[in-house]
Amino acid sequence: MGSNASWLSVYIDQVLFDLSRWHGVERTELEREAAAVQEAQQRESVSYAVTERYVNLLRLQRLAALDEERVHEAEWLDRRAATLLGAGRALDADREQVSLALEDARVQAGQRQQEVDDASAALSRLIGSASDDPPLFELVPDSIPAPTVSSDPVSDTAIGKAPELRILDLRRRMEEASLEAARAERLPTLSMRGGYFHYGTKRFDSFESEFAVGVDLHVPVFSGFKTSNAIEGASVALEAARLRYDAMRDNKRAKLKDLARQLAASQRQPELAERRARLADERLRLTDLALDAQRGSLADALSARTEADRARRTSIDVSSDRVLLWANFEREAGTLAKALVGEPSSETP
Repeated sequence: MGSNASWLSVYIDQVLFDLSRWHGVERTELEREAAAVQEAQQRESVSYAVTERYVNLLRLQRLAALDEERVHEAEWLDRRAATLLGAGRALDADREQVSLALEDARVQAGQRQQEVDDASAALSRLIGSASDDPPLFELVPDSIPAPTVSSDPVSDTAIGKAPELRILDLRRRMEEASLEAARAERLPTLSMRGGYFHYGTKRFDSFESEFAVGVDLHVPVFSGFKTSNAIEGASVALEAARLRYDAMRDNKRAKLKDLARQLAASQRQPELAERRARLADERLRLTDLALDAQRGSLADALSARTEADRARRTSIDVSSDRVLLWANFEREAGTLAKALVGEPSSETP
């Protein structure tokens, strides 16, 4: 009587209501947002690494300048010791001690310069240079922001900016979407289907083609406990995500609180270290005057120089350590990149 099987069929199927699929789309959007936050977390890590190398290079340069000054002072004292030995006002042991101090200062200055070169090459590689040449920009100590702490560094708003916590929060929301999607598998789905069919030869009803439009209502009855198992698994994953988030939040709060306390405690340390350095320099000056006035000794001059050198180095280290402490705090808070370059570091595009 003719063919009743179409040789050309075109279908258009449009879902009208499928809550499980909608929750799946929501999870996909959260995954995309989590990927953007991970990029922000990487920027924070890179910002801290560059800041650490930059501050370390500045510190080594200041120490290298201090070593050069130490060599000049040791050379002056060595010449002075030779004069005193020739005049019979110093012993051979004192003269030898001064000479050893000069040699030690020269050796340390050479080693320090090598450290400066190595640190400069490391910074150059970190910022993307293809060679170990020194950076093509000038190192400016004032380019680093002044270390400060917000009024409430452990508030929920401040903690919520941390990329690690934001990622865990998004993971938790993704597990919530998965749980809702699993629960929605028990609900009916509604879709509309339309199609065109062409048979090619005349059928018994003399129609070569036809159009069809219908509504598909799917009501799940029994799926072999598949939906129940999926709900149970999603519930366990959600609870684990919540526990990870709570643990990270408490850990982040404790870490930020500790860093803020250390930063607040170190607020006056650079000033005090600078005052100690100035006091040691003044004692060194008075010791040299006493040596010239024949009221001092070479041993006293060497001791004063050792004390002054220690105080100067401590001042440099304290200042650098405070900047690194601030950078570590900002990295933990997720705001280091913003503090350095003025761009949002954890905002999703």
